[in-house]
Amino acid sequence: MIKGNKTKKILALLIGLNFLVFLICGAAIYTMQNKEVSIQKSVNELSKYSVGQKETSYLKRTLDYLGEERAKLDLYFITSRDIVRFIEQIERLGVAAKAPVNISSVEVEGINALRVDFTAGGSFSQIFYLASLIEALPFEVVINKFNLSKESVKEVSMKDTNWSAEFSITLKGFLNK
Repeated sequence: MIKGNKTKKILALLIGLNFLVFLICGAAIYTMQNKEVSIQKSVNELSKYSVGQKETSYLKRTLDYLGEERAKLDLYFITSRDIVRFIEQIERLGVAAKAPVNISSVEVEGINALRVDFTAGGSFSQIFYLASLIEALPFEVVINKFNLSKESVKEVSMKDTNWSAEFSITLKGFLNK
């Protein structure tokens, strides 16, 4: 009977230990599942953050690019603040062509046009070079009037003859702000 009692105690102890191990394993599995859900949430948040960072980076690059493109586009337009700069540019073209320019009038026409009247003097080739430089400006420039006349009576050669030109141009890329 002592032996049967001992066996019962050992059996009860083993059942108790098995139950305890079962509870510990169950708690460990439950904790791991919760950790897995928590880790999955963290991974999802990190993924969203990473996608957000990529989108933000893309938007920043796009805005930088558009800013550069807008700056380039703005070069093709003249505002009322830039009229003096435009006139100086025409005068520099005259210096480059060796046909000095004399601006006689500047007038705003309508809401998006600027008319500039000026004269230039020099040889025949210098004046035509000036006209080609004006046409090559990065603006929409229309030459309304181009009168060319000889200033000297010297008929030796076209190089020695002084010419004068009267220009009237209209700048279509004018923003009257």
